[in-house]
Amino acid sequence: MPKKALRKVFTLSSTFPNPVDAGLGVFVRSRAMAMSNAADVVVAAPIPWFSHIGISRAARFAPQERRDGSLVVIHPRWFNIPGGGLLNTVLLALCVLRTTLQIGRAHV
Repeated sequence: MPKKALRKVFTLSSTFPNPVDAGLGVFVRSRAMAMSNAADVVVAAPIPWFSHIGISRAARFAPQERRDGSLVVIHPRWFNIPGGGLLNTVLLALCVLRTTLQIGRAHV
């Protein structure tokens, strides 16, 4: 079996735990942790700026980047409009594109 460092995995999830929402997507975290036994795993978990009641607590208080065991977790913020529909899809896609390019430069 090749060394762990030779394998790199990038995971994108809109439901991944963060220090503010620790119960969010625990199943996704479990799978990413399992993958980290065989590869270096970077998780991008975008956090929207706004919730249905205003600026989200996670956007204000979750760190931009952190380590969770052997995982590197990045929490980019993305500007969303409550009730924005298709526009929010485009805004999230732009955030993901920017984040993916940054990860490609920093973690390769």
